[in-house]
Amino acid sequence: MRRVHRPLAAVSVLVLSLTTLLTMPATAASPSTVELREAAAHVEALINARRERRDKRAFRLDTRVAALAQAKAQDMIDRDYFSHVDTKGRVARDHLRRADIRFTRVGEIIAWNRGGDLMAAAESAVGMWMASSVHKRQIMTNNNYFGAGVATDGSTIKWTVIFITGPDRTKPTARFTGSPVVDGKVRLAWTGSDPKLVVGTAGIKSFDLDGRVPGGAWTRIRTKTTARSLSRGVPTGATREFRVRARDKAGNIGAWSATLGVTAP
Repeated sequence: MRRVHRPLAAVSVLVLSLTTLLTMPATAASPSTVELREAAAHVEALINARRERRDKRAFRLDTRVAALAQAKAQDMIDRDYFSHVDTKGRVARDHLRRADIRFTRVGEIIAWNRGGDLMAAAESAVGMWMASSVHKRQIMTNNNYFGAGVATDGSTIKWTVIFITGPDRTKPTARFTGSPVVDGKVRLAWTGSDPKLVVGTAGIKSFDLDGRVPGGAWTRIRTKTTARSLSRGVPTGATREFRVRARDKAGNIGAWSATLGVTAP
């Protein structure tokens, strides 16, 4: 296998990372949309694996950012260029703003290579980025969200990864921690967790609690409560079901917990 590296002089001063070329056998057929997304997801996983090896928290996938990375990779194929600046003079931050994606910092790395095995090509691209101090520094930065994209014309494969520091968009989770029934009352207790980001984790703000008779409609018991426990009357021999969900300080609302069934003795 022969690696050919583009010289630094060929890279624009606006480019955020070093461009690299890997020559491999030509692709036999164009991959499907699903295959392209799987290859992009492989790049994302490989990048996070490299971070974790260095005791750094993984980036969270932002599907909006991944869509922009995919569009950029496809545009480079369609318009036959290889640059952080597209043919309209726009860079990653311009596309983020046009997509109404909030951010305080942005980075982008790109690569191109050839080959019939997209997964192998993905591993080669990440390997080359990690071998470059400029690329590696970008991969190891303290952004919190990212997304990768890949496109091919059946021969050349072009890759884009966009990193951002943006507001917390990750949904929190909630679960019950106890439900003993004492003197005809169920003492519900719950907790929540807001998944940790590299930076900017919002933190839990409040909870919603619902209850119902089995098979009936859910009724709201508490909305946006900061409490983490509640006593609720349950008739002797009766069964009641409960569910809880969390809200974080950034306004994200998590999914409902597993339904908790309680029967009073």
